[in-house]
Amino acid sequence: MPSHSTRLLSALLAVSAVLAAVVAPVAAAHPHGPSADDYTFIGGGWGHGTGMSQYGAWGRAEAGLTYQEILTFYYDGTTVRTDSSLVPDSVDVLIAVHNTTVFRPSGQLSVAMDGRFLDTTVNTLTVRRGTGGWHINSSNIDWCRGFCNGTVLTVSFNGGEPVRVSDTSNSTNRYARGRFRLTPAASNVSNCGNAGANQYCLVVGGLTMQQYLYGIDEVPHSWPAEALKAQAVAARSYAAAVMAERRGWSSPFDVYASTRDQQYKAWDFESQGGHDIWAAQVDATEDTVVTYQPDDGSAPRVAVAYYSASNGGYTAANEEPRRDSVSYLLAKPDPYDAAPDQTGTAQNPYNSWERTYTTAEISRWLADYPFADMDVGEIREILIEDPGPSGRIDDALVTLIGSDATLEVRDDNGDPYGYRFYYALVLGCRNTPDCKPLRSTKMALLDAHTGDSPSSSSVFADVADDAPYADAVYWMRDSEITRGTSATTFSPERPLTRGQFATLLWRFAGEPSASNSSSNGFEDVPSASHHADAVDWMVDLGITQGCSTEPKRFCLHMPLTASHLAAFLWRFAGRSYSNHAIPYTDIHVNAFYLEAARWLTEHRLWVTPDYRPPPAENAVFMPDEQVDRGRAALLIWNLASAPDAFDADVPLPPLMRDS
Repeated sequence: MPSHSTRLLSALLAVSAVLAAVVAPVAAAHPHGPSADDYTFIGGGWGHGTGMSQYGAWGRAEAGLTYQEILTFYYDGTTVRTDSSLVPDSVDVLIAVHNTTVFRPSGQLSVAMDGRFLDTTVNTLTVRRGTGGWHINSSNIDWCRGFCNGTVLTVSFNGGEPVRVSDTSNSTNRYARGRFRLTPAASNVSNCGNAGANQYCLVVGGLTMQQYLYGIDEVPHSWPAEALKAQAVAARSYAAAVMAERRGWSSPFDVYASTRDQQYKAWDFESQGGHDIWAAQVDATEDTVVTYQPDDGSAPRVAVAYYSASNGGYTAANEEPRRDSVSYLLAKPDPYDAAPDQTGTAQNPYNSWERTYTTAEISRWLADYPFADMDVGEIREILIEDPGPSGRIDDALVTLIGSDATLEVRDDNGDPYGYRFYYALVLGCRNTPDCKPLRSTKMALLDAHTGDSPSSSSVFADVADDAPYADAVYWMRDSEITRGTSATTFSPERPLTRGQFATLLWRFAGEPSASNSSSNGFEDVPSASHHADAVDWMVDLGITQGCSTEPKRFCLHMPLTASHLAAFLWRFAGRSYSNHAIPYTDIHVNAFYLEAARWLTEHRLWVTPDYRPPPAENAVFMPDEQVDRGRAALLIWNLASAPDAFDADVPLPPLMRDS
C-alpha cells in the first residue's frame, strides 16, 4: 500500500451501502471553472500521502539532509536502527492467481510435487490446474499422462538464469531469484482465487530481504543517494512490519508484488542499466529499519513505513485514509514535496495540479457509479465540508445538489465519506477518452461553498484559522503578493529565501520598475530569473548590495536571516534614524542592523520566531535565525498598517492596508 491508493479500495467500495437522498429544490448554477458548465478541482499529491513522500525525499536529499533525517521527519518519533533480528530471513511474494502458467527458462527447471522430485527440463513448461490435480507439459510431453495428484507444485531454477513467466499481476516477465511455488485455492487457503475455477497462487519464494529489495521498482536510479537509501529503508521497514502483522495468516505468501504492497519487478528491473546504483544503497542500509516505541512499553517494533509518490505539500495523518490513529504518521507541512531546484522551481509534477470537468461529465459519472446510488440528475452544486488536517476529503462531508435530488455522501454507518465522491470521479474519468483523473483526495473545488467559510480555493490547508499569521497570509494572497507554494499550501514553517523575500517586498511595493535599466550584475540572478525584476529594484533603491562581491552574488536561494530582513525593511521604508531604546541583549553597537532594530521597536513591527511581540526588556533578537514564511508574512502585514514607519520622502506602497 505504499503507492497509489485508488487501486486498493474497489473491494471495500463494492460492499458499500446506498446513500441517503432527499428531494430538494433545484439550485441555481454556480460557476466553478472556465465556464458555468465546468467544475475545476485544485489539488496536490499523488497517492495516499501518508508517511514518506518519495518526491519529498528527493527534495530533502538535494537540500543536504541525510536519509536518517529524511525518515525521522516523515515517521515522527521514530528511530532508524540497524538490527538483523528485526528483519525476516525469507520473503515470499505473490505474483499471480491463475489456473495456467507458462514458464520459459534460460537454464534448467526442476519440478517437484509436495517435496517429491518429478523431473527437469530446459524447454518451455506449461502447468495447468484441473479437477484431477496438476497437468504438466514440456516439449509436448505429458509428464503426468493426464493429471498428477498432489497439492503444492514447486518449480526451481538456478539463480541468475532468468525465467519468463506468463501473465503476472504486476506485468513482470522475468525472474532470476528464488523459486516458484504453486498452491491451489482451498477452504483453508486464502487469497488464492476460486477452488471451483481450479485457481492457485503463483509465488516466487525463498528470497532474502536484500534480494526482494533489489527487485523493488519505486524510484528512479538517478535520484540522490540519500533519497535512495531512505526509499530502501522505508521499503524494508514496510515489508518487515506487514509480514509481522500477517504472521500466521492462511495465505501462502508474505507480500503482494503490486501496489497493494510494493512494486516488485524482479529481473525486469534488476537488469536495467543503472540498477547497480539502487542495489548499492540497498546494500549500504542492510538490516536497517525504522522503529517506534509501542505505548505498552514493550520492545521497539518496526514501523509500517507507508509512502507514496507525493503528498502535495502536506503529509496525511494515518486516520485520514485509514481512520486508525498511528503515533508516527501525522499530518504536517512538507515544503520539500515540491522538490524545488536551485531556482525554486518545483521538479515534482504532482505537487499541485488542476482538473476541469463539465457538468455533463460529472452528472454522468455519478449516475454510472457502480458501488452506490449517487444519481442526483444534472449536478448543480457540490459542497465540501470539513476536510482532514492535510486537506484530504476522505472523511469530508460532500453534498451533491442536483436537478432531481440533494444527497449527502455517507458510508454504511452514516458517517461522511468523501472518498466515495472522489472515487466516482476517478472511475468515471478513467472510462472517458482523453480524460485526466484526479491524482489524490487532497483537493478542493474552485469557488465551492463550504458552510460559512470562504471559497475553498482561498484556503491553504497548512494555515489554520487561528494561526497568528493567518490574517497576514490571506491578505497577501488577496493582494496577489503571494500565491502560496502550491494551490493548497503556503508552507508557513518553511524558511524564506532571499529571492522569495525580494519578490514579496517588490509586489507589496506595486511591482515598480528599476530606474536604472542595467542588469543588477549578480552572477546568480540572470535576467531570465523569476526574481530578476525584484532584485533589480532592490539594488536600484539601495536596499541590498548582495551577499558577496567576489564573485558578485545575491544568494537567491540562501535562507533569509532576521538581521537581513530587518535591514531590508528599514531601508525600504526610508532609513529613518531613531534614538529609541531597544530591549535586545544580543545586538552589538556596531551591528549593521542596529538602526533597523531601533526602528522596528519604535513602530512595534517586530515579532519573535513564535510570532509574538518581543518583551520590553532582556529580549534576544537572534540575528542569525532563519525567518520562516509565516513570520515574514506577519512582518510585511505589520508594516502595511504602519504609515508612520515610512520616511516622509518615501511614497507609501499602493498595497497599504487599514490598521
